[in-house]
Amino acid sequence: RCWCNTTFCDCSSRQLVTVPNDLSTLITVLTLRNNSLTNLPNCSFCRYSLLKYLDLSSNKLKRLEVRSFENLSKLETLTLKNNSLIMKKGTFPRGVFKNLTSLKTLRINRNTAVTFDDRGYEYPDDVLSELTSLRELSMDGLPHPKFGPGFKSMSALRNLSLNGYHYGQGYCTVLGLTNETFENLSQLTVLDLSTCKINGDHVETGAFLPMKNLTNLDVSYNFNFRFDNFERVISVLRDSKIVRLKLNTIVSFYSQAITVNRSIIESLPKSLEYLEAKGNSFEMIDDGLLQLAPENLSHVDLGNNRLIYGLYLQDLKHLKNMKRLNLRGGQNLQKLPTYEITSAQKFQHRFSRSLPLTHINSGNAPLVIKLPAKLKILDMSVAGLRYILSTFDVDSNNALTSLTLNHNFFPCLLGPVSGLEKLENLDLSFTSASTINPKFFKNFKGLKHLMLSNNALGSFFSSLNPTSRIFRDLNSLVALDLSNNGIESLPGYLLTGLDNLESLNLGNNPMLYFNLSISNMTSMVLLNLSHAQLSQLPDHVVLHIKALVDRNVTIKVDLSGNPIKCDCLNLNFIQWIVSSPAFDPTFTGYMCQYPDSSYKTITDSYEETLRILQKSCAINFPIFVAAISGTFSMLCTVLGAIIYR
Repeated sequence: RCWCNTTFCDCSSRQLVTVPNDLSTLITVLTLRNNSLTNLPNCSFCRYSLLKYLDLSSNKLKRLEVRSFENLSKLETLTLKNNSLIMKKGTFPRGVFKNLTSLKTLRINRNTAVTFDDRGYEYPDDVLSELTSLRELSMDGLPHPKFGPGFKSMSALRNLSLNGYHYGQGYCTVLGLTNETFENLSQLTVLDLSTCKINGDHVETGAFLPMKNLTNLDVSYNFNFRFDNFERVISVLRDSKIVRLKLNTIVSFYSQAITVNRSIIESLPKSLEYLEAKGNSFEMIDDGLLQLAPENLSHVDLGNNRLIYGLYLQDLKHLKNMKRLNLRGGQNLQKLPTYEITSAQKFQHRFSRSLPLTHINSGNAPLVIKLPAKLKILDMSVAGLRYILSTFDVDSNNALTSLTLNHNFFPCLLGPVSGLEKLENLDLSFTSASTINPKFFKNFKGLKHLMLSNNALGSFFSSLNPTSRIFRDLNSLVALDLSNNGIESLPGYLLTGLDNLESLNLGNNPMLYFNLSISNMTSMVLLNLSHAQLSQLPDHVVLHIKALVDRNVTIKVDLSGNPIKCDCLNLNFIQWIVSSPAFDPTFTGYMCQYPDSSYKTITDSYEETLRILQKSCAINFPIFVAAISGTFSMLCTVLGAIIYR
């Protein structure tokens, strides 16, 4: 049976071969996906006239009847994805969509698994033209797509998606685009041609020109599009309305390194605000070019390229409206090619040699990096950077709040770094950092989140004297992550002054003792000490956690994976963690270490452990007192004898 409430029915994955006729007539949402429907007889949904959403995806539909969707005048979304409704005459009879006067979204993609021949495939424009309210249409991409005159009458249509298997959405094999391909789609604002196997050599220069209202264009993952063709096709759209452009991986994975040159920059639409160009083998950007970029460009993603860092860093200041810049690198690991690399895949722009950062400025003046004034987020992780982070100056006229540098190689954090006073988030995890100069964080007054996990700072912290405070200038810090650093001990006053700290992560460090002073952290909500070597917490930490709980602060403490001693000397500590709301009441992942050094994983929230300890410790208590008294008496006798003599 289907699962239903007043207005919703989920009949998915029920092995249905017909549409149920016993559901409530009040439903507005009906899901029939993943069943075995092979056809939709006339009037299949007549009793469900209030439907607004109908999902028939992943069935076995091969054709529709003229009245399959009769009486569905209120339907707004229809999904026919992943069936066998092949784009051929007869599959969609004329009039089948006539009653869908309110339909705004139609998905008929992943139905036509074409390869490289036409075989009579065609878009049923005469049938689709009846959908006068349709705004979004998803179809499979045919080898030689022809959008007939029927599309011209679909005046409400704004979004057309033909994307292929990269997103698991549909099938797309587009062998070519002519200047006439989109002549009946001037109303479109969004076009998605990603993963369509498009060879740029077979795209005519004016192919996209008829779409005068186009604002979003995606040609990503067409590995043979190539940048020589991209420049040719996009340059004629220089004065178009395009604000979002996606061209991720439009060259082969095996392409040689590409330099972003003047012709690429100058081909971009003047109105561009958002650009994605990930995975294109970019190695360099010619210096002096960024000032030619579109004026309103605010978001750029060049991740998963091979960028090295050179003179163009000084040109970042010209991107005056830039708010988010992703220069994240990537592993760039691919399988060995199983086919011969064509001349098209060998295409390259001028190759650029690596330029060390120390040689960016060849003059005598100190190097000052000027960032785009409005840039807030900069991601340069996995970028192959290998430097000692020594004195580094950034022009203070910037708005940077987030800097991600993880998975690079920065063994020494020396500093000081100036000009990043507005920075709130700094990620230096996975950078092999092994030492930190006390001056490194001197100018990070506004920093709130600091990630230093998965480094090699254990020996460095062990070598510090107890009063060392390398984080003393981070008065605004609310989250500090030092997990996975091989830390065995920390200076007791390391975090003194960090009164605003709310989250401290020291998990996965081989600490035997937790001796940090945290009494100043009155806002702490998370203390992660998991997977260390702690048998208990010191009294001053216990008292502070109790005080926070008494003040109704919702603090969580994680001691999972630690060898908690389960003996009489530690009974009070175990009783406390079981009764305190600061700990996970299920104690998942917690352990006991017994006096014989054996271990046990806790599965009953310490119930059995407490019962055994309370009983055995009560029996042994008189013996323990007598032993202590006897020992004390003996000591007194010995001391008396010594004094007498």
